[in-house]
Amino acid sequence: MASFLFFITSTIFTILVQAVLPVLAQTHPIHVKTCRSYCGNLTVDYPFGTRPGCGHPGFRELLFCINDFLMLHISSGSYRVLDIDYSYRALTLHDPHMSNCDSIVLGYRGNGFVVDPWRSPYLNPAQDNVFMLIGCSSGSPLFQGFPGKHLPCRNVSSMGCEDYYGCPAWKVIGPKRVGSVYGAGPPECCAVPFEAIKAINLTKLECQGYSSAYSLAPVQVDTPGRWAYGIRVEYSLSNNEAFCKTCEATGGSCGYDIEGVHEVCMCGSWNSTSNCDSGEKNFQTYLISFSPFIMDLGPNQSSHSLAQIKAVPSLGLGVLRPSRLCPLILQWTHITSGGHHRRILDFCDCLDDILLKLTELLTVTVADIF
Repeated sequence: MASFLFFITSTIFTILVQAVLPVLAQTHPIHVKTCRSYCGNLTVDYPFGTRPGCGHPGFRELLFCINDFLMLHISSGSYRVLDIDYSYRALTLHDPHMSNCDSIVLGYRGNGFVVDPWRSPYLNPAQDNVFMLIGCSSGSPLFQGFPGKHLPCRNVSSMGCEDYYGCPAWKVIGPKRVGSVYGAGPPECCAVPFEAIKAINLTKLECQGYSSAYSLAPVQVDTPGRWAYGIRVEYSLSNNEAFCKTCEATGGSCGYDIEGVHEVCMCGSWNSTSNCDSGEKNFQTYLISFSPFIMDLGPNQSSHSLAQIKAVPSLGLGVLRPSRLCPLILQWTHITSGGHHRRILDFCDCLDDILLKLTELLTVTVADIF
């Protein structure tokens, strides 16, 4: 009797889903906002995004718009984005604790620049960007050499410490040592390209501060007061860009799925794995899926339930879960069943009204089933 009742319940639930969702889709259409956006005076376009699900997955959770200031966040810290050059695929970043020609900042206050390993195929400082490390100790890896090689200080794109010493800021901190690193001790400034050490970590390099400058014009500027100070970062897309071009050509916006791995084409109120002309417009196929996802939290944890529903994968009575829409706004809902607490994926907030209507129509008590 219990198994028969459960079969009837699961059948009713499935029928309700198939009957109610199309109606709700017409009365409560879901509109996915366009991914192109602005932050202050900067345009944020593909491959970047400030909204969940927008842009290329390699740049997810990278840019944030805070009080009309576009910020880039990586493991070494946060940087203000001064410019995005989509033609040359480069960003210009500013670290407020980075030294320049007018001010030397010491005390390990600067961020430096360390790229997360999984981002390194997509994001790295430009080759014509010089990092000038200041106040490094004699025990710094810069002067001891890295395994298998020696790392001398050198100019990058005709920019280096010899010219940087001519800045007014150096007159404030006192005399400078320009002798050999093997003789009179380490120099107060050591210029290196990023690719030589792969990370500007002031603590590990035992350097008190740093400066960064980059070259844009073919004609080099030899006056440090006229250098462009900041960090110029180049970005690239390692995979084929044909997907996004096709998506945009059919009126869609390029984004990624909830796992942050696969690209999707956002087509107004629905998502596609190819483009907006693919015909994948079946509301139920992309909006919901019956998921067998169940995780036991143990018998002693408390929870609040919307309904006492026992989700049994073998019978196909799963949990409604958006496949593509509303990424990153899924909520965990605790459901109590027979003294055991289960944690399952709930609807994202734009589908809450669907869940509430369904749970009002169907409440299954475990006592009646088992």
